[in-house]
Amino acid sequence: FALDVLHAKPLEKENPYPWPRLPGCIAVQWASLPQAAGAAFQMHFVEDFVYDTVLHSIPEFLQYQQDFLQTDVTKGCINSFMLNNLILETDSLDPFARRLDELTVPYFVFAVGDRYALLFSFPGNEGVILQLQSPHLSYVAPRPVEFCK
Repeated sequence: FALDVLHAKPLEKENPYPWPRLPGCIAVQWASLPQAAGAAFQMHFVEDFVYDTVLHSIPEFLQYQQDFLQTDVTKGCINSFMLNNLILETDSLDPFARRLDELTVPYFVFAVGDRYALLFSFPGNEGVILQLQSPHLSYVAPRPVEFCK
């Protein structure tokens, strides 16, 4: 859809999630959106077989994510729905992690190559997930990425 409607171009990136999706696997398609000036805006689209089997309404999905975030993320794992996120860059993740702690909002921090990433959802609308990336993190230790079972 994004390739056709937005004139996005598929990106050939090293990708552990092959596209198109294989049965029983997660797939990710990276795309670049055209811009008049500056670096191209990149997006990725996640397709997971779980989407076909659960959560048939928006309220069910939001309740599922809210329950998940209150229990499983604090145990140190994420789910595949969290892979659908908007990535923004910042100089440091520390002020964001501190503020999320102050607000008692669950978050997950992990390493991405030589950078760090912080995933969190908007309380009350847990389907909106942001990923902040930065070369600096000292407030908390990153965790290995593990999918909750």
